[in-house]
Amino acid sequence: MQLDGQVDAISQLAEALSRLSGKPVTYDALSSEAFIDSRISAGWPPAAARFVEAWFFAIRNGSFDEPSPTLAALLNRPPKGLDSILNDAFFS
Repeated sequence: MQLDGQVDAISQLAEALSRLSGKPVTYDALSSEAFIDSRISAGWPPAAARFVEAWFFAIRNGSFDEPSPTLAALLNRPPKGLDSILNDAFFS
């Protein structure tokens, strides 16, 4: 889960949210089967649940781990840090 090398795992998002909110935030990873079953139970079409899980599988296995300067080039500035993004989204 990297665009510019700032976040390596969803657990880092939980850690940052915990730090910013002052409340415990945890991330409990589900197995692929549990995720797909939970989404189907929530009304998702099975194909959609499997498609989203395929992305999560790729993320977990490092398919997007190469940092890239592309986002900074598109923005024409350095990207905001994780804490800044989360603060703006949830605590401002």
